[in-house]
Amino acid sequence: MAPAMNEASRSRLGWSILLGLVAASQAHATVYHAPAYAVFDLKPAEAILFENLACMDRYGVKIDTAQGSVSETGTLADALAVYARCKSHRRIDGQPVVYSVECRRDNPSVEWHCDEGEETMRARIDGILVRIALGGGGETMDQAYRAIKNLRATGRFKTMSVDEPQPPETEGSAFCKSFTPPGDVTKITCHGSDIIALSAALEMKP
Repeated sequence: MAPAMNEASRSRLGWSILLGLVAASQAHATVYHAPAYAVFDLKPAEAILFENLACMDRYGVKIDTAQGSVSETGTLADALAVYARCKSHRRIDGQPVVYSVECRRDNPSVEWHCDEGEETMRARIDGILVRIALGGGGETMDQAYRAIKNLRATGRFKTMSVDEPQPPETEGSAFCKSFTPPGDVTKITCHGSDIIALSAALEMKP
């Protein structure tokens, strides 16, 4: 996790950007800014188009929600990305685990292709709603969930940042994620909390 920049660093960065833009202007260069695309909800009839591709054929469950992006019109017609969430395929401590799948296409005239998907979880742990994502280092959702549960019970993750609820949700949640730095062991962290080695968290006794 990169350290936050202090005021001097921000000032130097600002001047570097400004000087670069001036130099580009003097050289008659064109500065390209990549467009920022909004995410929009797919209509039920559109979402069902991704049910087999993203969920049923792979995991045997129906689609729960689907959102589109990378679109000039804000519609599926020219969208190049769809983010699908499948319905729960299993539970941990009675709480649902789902697959999140990203589907993409190069242009509107070709077929969609979806990635392998990854397990995600939204669980209540020690009185707080927590969204859990995996970093792809070989760890399992069972391990991540148990690690966070141990860290909450022992007090290491008592302080966690809770996001504002996103409509139609009425309750905010904390966000936790596992990750594996190059050449290092897998770690786990939550917004507003420390970074802890996953193996150490799993060994903690509440």
